Amino acid sequence: MTNAQIIESLKEVIASLKSQIEVYRLEREQDKRQINALLSIIADLRKEIASLHEAIDARNNDIAKAENINKGLSKIISNKTEKQAPPEPSAKERKELEAKRAEAVKARGNNGAKRSTHPENSAHTRVVYVTPDTPGFNLSTATLIGGTDTEGNPTAYLESRRYRYQKGYMETVLYRAPLYKQDGRLYRGKAPSTPFLNSSYESSAIAHIMRLRYGYAMPVESICRMLREDGFNMSKKTADGLLRKTSGILENLYLALRDTVLKADYLNIDETYYRILSEKKPETAENGSASGTGCSTGRDTVDNNGSSLAGMPAARGSRKGYMWLVASRQLKLSYFIYDCGSRSQKVILDELTGFHGCVQSDGYSAYKKLETDDYKDIQRISCLQHIKRKFLDCGENNTEARKMVRMINKLYRKEHSHKDDKNWTAGDNLKWRQEYAPPILKDIREKLDTLLALPDKDLPPKSDLYTAVHYMDSEWNAVKGIFTRGDTSLDNNLCEMQNRYVSKSRRNSLFFITDDSAKRGTMFYSLTLSCMLNGIDSFEYFTDVIDRVARMKPKSPVEQYRELLPDKWKKQD
Repeated sequence: MTNAQIIESLKEVIASLKSQIEVYRLEREQDKRQINALLSIIADLRKEIASLHEAIDARNNDIAKAENINKGLSKIISNKTEKQAPPEPSAKERKELEAKRAEAVKARGNNGAKRSTHPENSAHTRVVYVTPDTPGFNLSTATLIGGTDTEGNPTAYLESRRYRYQKGYMETVLYRAPLYKQDGRLYRGKAPSTPFLNSSYESSAIAHIMRLRYGYAMPVESICRMLREDGFNMSKKTADGLLRKTSGILENLYLALRDTVLKADYLNIDETYYRILSEKKPETAENGSASGTGCSTGRDTVDNNGSSLAGMPAARGSRKGYMWLVASRQLKLSYFIYDCGSRSQKVILDELTGFHGCVQSDGYSAYKKLETDDYKDIQRISCLQHIKRKFLDCGENNTEARKMVRMINKLYRKEHSHKDDKNWTAGDNLKWRQEYAPPILKDIREKLDTLLALPDKDLPPKSDLYTAVHYMDSEWNAVKGIFTRGDTSLDNNLCEMQNRYVSKSRRNSLFFITDDSAKRGTMFYSLTLSCMLNGIDSFEYFTDVIDRVARMKPKSPVEQYRELLPDKWKKQD
């Protein structure tokens, strides 16, 4: 080793040591700040303790004075020679007192706990008498235990309450089960089971809440208010509890959905955000990211002024949490991923590990990683609508941008010229693309090269046209990839349309309270939007599927859940 190499090596060592010393210095300063903060807290606690001691001493003095006063009063009132007994209550007063005590005991019931019975829902209450369905039971030969009323209905029975949704209103069903005796044995009917143990809500009531929340983007508070206006009182706590329990039994169905979609060979992916409440205000950093929640929120939460880069102020106690959408146009299925709200590329790249096929997306840097040698089994194709939108943003008066838009529109006109042909296959479409696309792409490329060659005075670096031109240039290989298959779309509008439902819910509901609630939301959004893709009424789907999944064993094979996904689901008779 030469002297120069030795010197260079020593310089690197010195630089490394300086870097470590700087790190230690910063850590020491941070420790000092923490110690000072703790000392301040200790001082405040000492003051509070001293104040409490003073308050206790004052309280003890007051108690001592009160005791002395009571002793003096007792000497004045009491008469050792003639003690006065309390007056005896009259018979009427004793009767009233006993009645009050009996009512108090009756109201207390199970240690004071009382279940809401929705008495105001009497307008939509129905009584159903259930007879035993036990094998061997014969109603004609059995003897009813207890009497009957004037209408011939049993007067002695066990009553179970159920809440179900009928078209337009919530209905209360009272299932009354009389006791019968036959051949020396006792028989009693049972009310229909519900998805959850000790719950009175049937699957239709739960499905109605899910449809309003995730299909029509209504906040839970609004759902409860609407039900209350229709005569059914449901608390927000009850509605949240039903959704939480439902997410538990539908989790395996959601996992089957993810597994099924990832087996397709053509996927559309995108991401959108939601506001998530957190305990403290997001901290701003030089890169404009938020912290303080333990979850990465991606790249554009707040700027240096604390304002959202999407134009929404970064409110105290909230942060952005991102939901990743993966959709299959072939299967008409889609699902969301929520990983602590992170927009890190690791989330979507880990999800696509082992995937073989084509992925369509916009030009976000996380998706462009799929074009590298690390993902040789994946072909990424672009979205023409994203490219077109950037040229449209240049304005109506930008001649060059309008020319590019017209050439992109020409691709769409040619592509859709056979959309009404029902016999048109993916193979036919590929042949058609190989015919019409090359000359149009050639013209676009020539126009693009012309714009790229313009000097800065004609194409300012910070202009909208500059951004659009360079974005299209960076996406060019992915654009050409669209036309190498016959089953792909020209754009990623499938994801755009589905994300629109999330955006609507975001405007109405504003936020998820916790990461857990956001994770439940992604599950329900996934199943609801998959129903929409298949033209299925989500209410009917969830009413049926919740009951069926609730009866399945937890370790049921994934094939059983696969048959319940919207693309294969058939309503149970």
